[in-house]
Amino acid sequence: MHPRLVRLRKQMKANGIDRFLVVDPKNLRYITGFTGSWGALLVDSADAILITDFRYAEQVEEETSGFDIRITKELPFLEAAKVRNGFKGRFGFEAKSVSCFDFGKLKEALPGTDLVPCYNLVQELRVVKDSFEIGKIRHACEIGDEVFSEILKQVKPGACEADLAAEIDYQFRKRGSSGPAFDTIVASGPRSSMPHARAGSRELEKGDMVTFDMGAVFEGYCSDMTRTVVVGKADDSQRNIYHLVLDAQQKAVDLIKSGVKCSDLDKAARGKIEQAGYGENFGHRLGHGVGLDVHEEPSLSSQNDSPVETNTVFTVEPGVYLAKRWGVRIEDTVVVRKEGCEILTGSPKDLLEL
Repeated sequence: MHPRLVRLRKQMKANGIDRFLVVDPKNLRYITGFTGSWGALLVDSADAILITDFRYAEQVEEETSGFDIRITKELPFLEAAKVRNGFKGRFGFEAKSVSCFDFGKLKEALPGTDLVPCYNLVQELRVVKDSFEIGKIRHACEIGDEVFSEILKQVKPGACEADLAAEIDYQFRKRGSSGPAFDTIVASGPRSSMPHARAGSRELEKGDMVTFDMGAVFEGYCSDMTRTVVVGKADDSQRNIYHLVLDAQQKAVDLIKSGVKCSDLDKAARGKIEQAGYGENFGHRLGHGVGLDVHEEPSLSSQNDSPVETNTVFTVEPGVYLAKRWGVRIEDTVVVRKEGCEILTGSPKDLLEL
């Protein structure tokens, strides 16, 4: 019996769900191992039916075992609705992954059925990682570290943001990654004050702060790391803000251990930045979970009082952004241990003046 399937059934029982439909591809992969982009899993107390179409008929047999596999010409979720028509229990579905249109079709196919929207039912199972998952994330982080070391050689006046981002993505693939976990960010000069700036045509200039936000995917699992460097010599203001952000990150990292609240971690880093008078310049949460998705639970925000658990993986990424001037963000991916944490991203955090 698949241990993740056992845990899902327990989660269903706790939520009063008699039958559950999984359609999110990452959740499907987590429960079954199937990596195709088109499929559905129907789970109840007796059966686990994995549905896909002709394109994945061989792949699903190779990647999974112990599931009742069905190949359909229908939409997978509609094929799932045909199973034992007349079912009258509570039928749960992934509310974040089923569109209004699909919900309407599902309702037509299951008249009289109590359709129950479920939020994060599988995602909650994914929060705590096993050793297999941590190993994949660790390797993705190692790829990121290698690529960052390589890209630093190209940071100089005249280098183009978009060219640097393209080189990062290429180097990821050369090292065994399936590609970037998100659109690689290279933001220089005044563009570095935008937390999620897209790499553009701007060329680096002497005195620029340059933010690299990059993550690789290795066998489905993501890494996420941000470093900020200077082209040439940093001025006093740049140096002071950089070390403020670094100190704020360390303040949070020092608190991490099993049982600490997400909100307390956010508060530790945010408080340091607020004390220095830059609270308004740190407008995002401290971090987020990392796994099959680069952004998943838990959310390290001031609104989340949930405690972190051992073997949870998340980012710690404070920043200070001075509009139209420049910004600094420093981000690491960490795994929680019973006492403390392990930082999986190993690139240097000294202020690099290139």
